[in-house]
Parts: sequence; C-alpha cells; structure tokens
Amino acid sequence: MQMTRKKWIQLFLITAGALLVALLPPPQGIDRRGMVFAGIFLATLALIILDTVPDWAAAVFAMAACPLTGVCTLPQALSGFTTDTILLILAGYLFAVALSKTTAMKRVGLKLVSVFPGTERYGGRVLAVMCTSLILCPLYPDLMSKIGIMGPITAMIDQVVGDEKNSRPALGLFFAAYIPCYILSNAFLSGHTNALMLMGYMTDPLSAPVKSWGGWLSMTWPWVLVLLAGSFFYAAVLCRPKGETAPFPKALFREKYAALGKVRGREALTLLTVAVFVPSLLAASRLGLSIPLLFYGADLVLALGGLIRFSDLKKAVPWHLIVFISMLLAIPANISRLGWADLIARLLTPVLGPLVTNVWLLLPLVMGLTFVLRFFIPSQLTTLTIVLSVFSSFLPQAGISLAVVVWAAYMTGNTWYLPASNALAMAAFSMNGGCVEEKAFCKSSWLYLALTVVSMMLSIPLWKSLGLC
Repeated sequence: MQMTRKKWIQLFLITAGALLVALLPPPQGIDRRGMVFAGIFLATLALIILDTVPDWAAAVFAMAACPLTGVCTLPQALSGFTTDTILLILAGYLFAVALSKTTAMKRVGLKLVSVFPGTERYGGRVLAVMCTSLILCPLYPDLMSKIGIMGPITAMIDQVVGDEKNSRPALGLFFAAYIPCYILSNAFLSGHTNALMLMGYMTDPLSAPVKSWGGWLSMTWPWVLVLLAGSFFYAAVLCRPKGETAPFPKALFREKYAALGKVRGREALTLLTVAVFVPSLLAASRLGLSIPLLFYGADLVLALGGLIRFSDLKKAVPWHLIVFISMLLAIPANISRLGWADLIARLLTPVLGPLVTNVWLLLPLVMGLTFVLRFFIPSQLTTLTIVLSVFSSFLPQAGISLAVVVWAAYMTGNTWYLPASNALAMAAFSMNGGCVEEKAFCKSSWLYLALTVVSMMLSIPLWKSLGLC
C-alpha cells in the first residue's frame, strides 16, 4: 500500500487525536493508563476504518504502543498469539493448503453431483449443486478451494444448457453453490477457519457447550436450515427459467470425473486423511480428543506425504491476518482490566439496560448495529470488536453468553451488498466463470441478510435450552 499525501495527513490527524484522548482528564474509575489505551484503541480503529495503513500494520502499532506506553506488559500485548485460537487457525490454513495441492476434493465434488437424479430439469440441477456444495462444507476449511470446485461446475452447466450470462437461472445456480460451501461452512468447526477464530472470542463459561464440533453445530443448525430452505426457494423457484432449456447430458459429470484418472499417491492420502479427520472431529468431545491436536495430527500426516512444506508457512499462511486477529483477541482483556468495561456498563445501563438483559431485544440491537457499521467499516473483525465493546459488559448479569452475540454479529456482518465490504466474497464471486454480473450478485446479499436475521431470532429457544441465554 502506497502512502499518499492524503494518507499522511490522516496519519498525522489520527496521531494527534490519540495524544489528545490520552491527555484528557480520566473519568471516574479510569486512570491515566486507561486513557492512553483509549487513545491507542481509537487510533487503531481509525487507521483500519480509513484504510490509512493495512490492518496488520495497525495491529502491530497497537501491540507495540501498549507496552511502550505502560498500558500493559509485553506478554499481555502478545497474549493473542498464545491462545488455542491462533494455533487452530494456523493448523486449519495448513490443512487447507495441503488439500488444494491435489484434485481430491474436485473428484469428490464431481462424483457427488453426478449421482443426483433429475438433473435434466433446472430444479434438479439446483438441488444437485446445493447438496454437493453442502456435503463439501465440513470436509475441509478452505473456502476458496470449495467455491473453486463448485463455481466451474455451475459455469459448465450454464454453457451446456444455454443459460445466458447474467440471466436469473445462471445467478440461481451459482447462488445454490455459493451459499452452502462459502457461507454455511461457518456452521462447522472443520468447515472454515473463521469458526475456529470465533470460538476464540467466546471466553466466558456460558459459551462452554459450543466448544466442540457437535456443540458448535448444536448452536448453528437452525441458521443452516433456514438459509438452505430460503436459498433453495430463491434459486429453484424465483430464478427458474421461463422457457425450456437445452437437455443436460448427465454423463458429462462422469466424463469429467473419468478424465481425472485413477486415485493414486498423494490424492489417495488426502482422501484417506479427510475420511479419518472429519469423523474424529465429530467424536472429539465424546472421546476426550483435543481439537487442536486433531488438526495438527492431520497436518503431520499430510506433511509426511509431501503435501505441506516449510515454504507453505511463508507463502500460503496469511500471517497478516493472524497478526490482526491476535491483536483483536487481546483487546477485550485490556478493556476489562483497565476499567472501561465497567464504565461502559455504568453509562449505558440507564439507556440500554432494560433492552440488553432480554435476549429477544438484545439480538435485534446487535444485528442492527452490525448492519449499520458494515456500511462504513470494511473489516468484519473490526465491526465485531466494536459490537463486543458495546454489549459484552452487560452479558454476565443478563445470563447471556458471548457465543450468542459473537455468532449473531459476525454472521449478520458477513454480507456483500457493497463490493468493498467483503473482499473475500467478491473473490469467491469471481470464480463463477463470468456467468453472473457483480451487481446482481451483490443484490442477493439482501436475501442472505433477511434469512440470517430470521434464523437468529428462531434460534433463541434452542439457545435457551442449551444454557447460552
């Protein structure tokens, strides 16, 4: 990122603002260290929101400034790196990198979609694509690889049956592939590294029931069902072609599969590892197995097979994102330790107290604030941090877990109605083979948002039964 004159001016003003906040008279319950932290925290948010510097650079600034100014010790500033969350994310990325080096998952996708009946009709093709995409969800945590499998499949179908580019049938078919493997992968601990990251935010005792593969799914399955039903209706009914389409030769999938040749060597190792790894995660809590150890065990097997190399640690792992997440994970401890959590609670209790102690009123507030912030903040994690800083201090006395707020806020913010608000979604969209235009794809985000809001509200009785609220 090049530092333009505008960015230098932003940097100067942000630095001046941070110094001004640090020198302000501290309110009751906050000492000078707390004011310095407030200046650093607000400056970091400004750097990220205004895109003055890359996210990782803002994170490095925060982690260096806090110990240098005496806000916290160096171990406290770097505490995010020592959490199981970072280790899990790193393991998840290495696992995804290994699987992307073979055609094993492409083979799985082609095999699955080829066995579904009724693909001669548009609705049957939507069902086949959606089910195949859903089955890929929990198998491995590489979203781009999964959409990289399903995107070309939908493009191939469009070309064979003659669906015009940017037509509603083309959009519907891609949407049927995109929602399960890209969005619903968050519902499985093995499906997306984001799920592992979100679990790291759930540090309170009330969130303990969700910290296993089955426990996580027990919290997320209503969201999965609502999104599947709504997305299928949209893709199969609302995007249905008006006239007849060309017949689709089902044997085409089998031909594409046969062209991959026989399963050999590393591809066989990949398939065998996935076949053992996913059921092991599912049974981890019952068998007393450690989820991080299972991830690293799978990575070790793949590394011994030559699918993970030391160079992957440098080239394939997004260290900038890991640095950024580590900074975010350390922020809540400082907010609480320096008295800001208590102050926020005292100030907002007269206004928000009656609302946030009732989960039926809290969730709309959380999702509404997230929705508004995402129009201005391109970073989903930054948005989540702000939402947690507002609401987390109220949760213990209300008996509401962090899991509820983290899950609702993050998935509400996982929208793509503005291209700049979700770069990863736009990257996934680019894999549709040019069959769908960006404008139409962005509009589909409103459907996702509506389904997510409905599913979160419908989940409340279940979450109550799990002791989450």
